[in-house]
Amino acid sequence: MNTTAKGDLLVGTGSTTASALTVGSNDQILVADSSTATGLKWATPSSGGFTLLSTTSLSGVSTTVSSISGSYKNLFVFVKGVYVNTDSAQINIRLNSDSGTNYANNIVRNTGGTLSAISSAEGQIRAIGKTPNSNSNPLYLGNAQLFLPRYTDTDIQPYSLVSIGADAGSGAYQSYHATGTYNNSAAITSVTVLSNDGTTTFSGGTIYIYGES
Repeated sequence: MNTTAKGDLLVGTGSTTASALTVGSNDQILVADSSTATGLKWATPSSGGFTLLSTTSLSGVSTTVSSISGSYKNLFVFVKGVYVNTDSAQINIRLNSDSGTNYANNIVRNTGGTLSAISSAEGQIRAIGKTPNSNSNPLYLGNAQLFLPRYTDTDIQPYSLVSIGADAGSGAYQSYHATGTYNNSAAITSVTVLSNDGTTTFSGGTIYIYGES
């Protein structure tokens, strides 16, 4: 057969004659689909990128974001602008509310230009080493970025983290550059941000959780 329509394709249908496949919409791509007569179709490509799943203010001694969708490939947790009621508090992260010794933390810590290391199995991910007890200087506020690839797997969950914070007293910045693993038995569906001592309370800060397609 012949076709003169702009963009039409001649494609086989499994018989002795070809068929015209009409051109798709702008920016669509041609993909295989065995359910169609021609075995092909036009489709809009997946957009990919990051989708904001949750925005939650920190409060009390801990804040949990639960019922996280498992429809993405990777999970990104951003903890921003943290300050507390006790100067120089350490802030941690737990996955699936698990407080068992199932987290391997391997951290290079920079405190005011002096490097040290932490390597230990603990009941949480060490997220921010120091946070101030006021927000008068925004440069001192605690911030952490946690990346969880393949967060719906049910075996070992690797993670990478970078963070920075300072105490209001000395203003000495402390940063973490960390990699580690979480020995999980289920997909990650909740993230908890908490103070290390269980008594320090959050005065401000936000958890943003993103899914990556």
